[in-house]
Amino acid sequence: EQLGADHPSTATSLNNLALLYDSQGRYSEAEPLYFRAIEIFLQALGQDHPSTKTVVSNFEQCVKKAVEAGQRGQLSAHPFTQSILAAIDRGLWERGAIGGVAETIARE
Repeated sequence: EQLGADHPSTATSLNNLALLYDSQGRYSEAEPLYFRAIEIFLQALGQDHPSTKTVVSNFEQCVKKAVEAGQRGQLSAHPFTQSILAAIDRGLWERGAIGGVAETIARE
């Protein structure tokens, strides 16, 4: 059975692959996978669904780990990524506190 590119199960697989890349320090490869998973979950399940929130949190943690590992340069100029980086830079980092997911992901 084919589920399609926009099915939540596809998003789950993308998130899982992103987590693997993230754990290997391959942040530039993980980032677009997280974005695609977030896009799918936003469309299919909405911003407040636990699956959407989980992937957003995973991505936020990925960004934080990249910064802590001195790998900030692997991250893109995407507005969502930049909003997380700005929060870290201002000392405002609080897991799950970054807002506007739907707006920033939809811009790219």
